[in-house]
Amino acid sequence: SQGKTGMSFISRILKPSTRPGEAETAAGSPSLLPSQQPQQQGKPKQLAQRRPVRSQAVEPADTLKIVIRGDSSVGKSCLLARLQGGAFIEEYAPTERPRSAIIRWKCDSRSATLQVWDAVDSGRPRRARAGLKLANDCDNRSPGGAASAAVSGGSAGSDEAAAAAAYAGCHGVVLMLDMTKAWTMAYVERELARAPPDLPVLVLANHRDMGHHRSVTADQARMAIRESGRRLEITRYAESSMRNGYGLKYVHRFLCLPYLCAQRQRLLQRLEANTEDRTTAVLELQLEEEESRQANDGMDHTRSKKKEDASRISDSSQQQTSVTDAAR
Repeated sequence: SQGKTGMSFISRILKPSTRPGEAETAAGSPSLLPSQQPQQQGKPKQLAQRRPVRSQAVEPADTLKIVIRGDSSVGKSCLLARLQGGAFIEEYAPTERPRSAIIRWKCDSRSATLQVWDAVDSGRPRRARAGLKLANDCDNRSPGGAASAAVSGGSAGSDEAAAAAAYAGCHGVVLMLDMTKAWTMAYVERELARAPPDLPVLVLANHRDMGHHRSVTADQARMAIRESGRRLEITRYAESSMRNGYGLKYVHRFLCLPYLCAQRQRLLQRLEANTEDRTTAVLELQLEEEESRQANDGMDHTRSKKKEDASRISDSSQQQTSVTDAAR
């Protein structure tokens, strides 16, 4: 029994004392010690309402979504194959559904995982062609060309919704055109206006090996970029040939822009979170100082009242003594 008594005594010493409200205080403010000063009665505990400082979030792995868009038969599938290290695809086959590939990308000391999409516009009819495409199908249907086809295909609201879905979660986009087919430039001009303004864009004029048949000049493409009102530092123009690999080095270098823009966005978010945490810490310190001041004022008031009571009792005792002495 003596051993049990000794163990229970040691357990009582080691067991932390918890009073009502202290557990909530510790959970609500893990970075601060519970106040050891007495709280003034009649006022709720403000420490329990404090917002805890957020923990440092772990950054996700660098995975970038890159979308390749353009009119039909401009070379999107060939570019996707080339980015994977494949050879030029000689035979043309229309892409019926979106395709993607995971590419390990490295530039200088930077590395990331690229999820590259060969996009297919929803609602666009796809059919195999027996021969070489010499004119835009939209131009054959109506004198309004591609613009008339876009209007007949749906409303402006549906176009905006489709554009928002196409660029959702995207870090960069490659808008391809065929420099030997002038109508493919209309697709690029439309998407330059639809793409989010902070999204890095590369306008890539393909089929440079057929430059002697070109219908879209570099000046025309650069003029379209300037007239779109986009930021020129993240909206670039280049020419390429999937057949001989011309321009692929520039495409590889362009991918630094989406990487750096995404990295900058993460840093800005961390800076904003740091600012909020710093503001919260300052507010917690102010609350702690105010509670400490109120507690000290309460203790001073209690001591002062005790002194007044003691003085009053002493005076009363002295008066009673004087009356007694006078009666004698």
